[in-house]
Amino acid sequence: MSCSLQRLVRISNVTSFSLCHASRRINPSCTPTILRSQVALMSSFKNTPNVGGPLLDTIIEDHKGIWSYYDEYANSAGDVDAQTRWANQFKWHVARHAIAEELVLYPLMEQHMGEEGKQIAEEDRGIHQRVKEILYELESHAPDSKEHAALLKEAVDILKQHGNHEEQVEFLKLQKALGDEGAAKAAASFERTKLLAPTR
Repeated sequence: MSCSLQRLVRISNVTSFSLCHASRRINPSCTPTILRSQVALMSSFKNTPNVGGPLLDTIIEDHKGIWSYYDEYANSAGDVDAQTRWANQFKWHVARHAIAEELVLYPLMEQHMGEEGKQIAEEDRGIHQRVKEILYELESHAPDSKEHAALLKEAVDILKQHGNHEEQVEFLKLQKALGDEGAAKAAASFERTKLLAPTR
């Protein structure tokens, strides 16, 4: 087991996850530039229908779970207990999802998609880093505060743009590069790795 995986498995709560930054720090100011570059690339794919497939289907369903937890949080304004519960669910789901992508899918992009895959994986790690920093900052604010709501909205906006790019461009290409059997194995490995991530 790699040192990075051992470190992630030892994480016992979402605060620890948020502190688990990559060894190479990413400058948050670079994130908007990365996102803008992904928007430009997505423009030619925006009308692309979901083609399905074992890997894409797994990723899309996991993304839907993240968005649904945020929607529940937003719809629970005025109920502190409910907002706390849904905010925690959102953070835990993001934690598991990000760990699985970084340990399973990004290395596959680097291995099977050449220089393009390496560049995409590097950009995606930078985006994840920015989201981790936002999740850590959330710990300083009450779930029913305006500051908490604004930060969570910032995180979900970044993740939705990032997730759309993954679904419409990145993992579509990865699935094609892996073939049906390889994509199915990648999807299964993604799900298994999520089970190693912290849930409490």
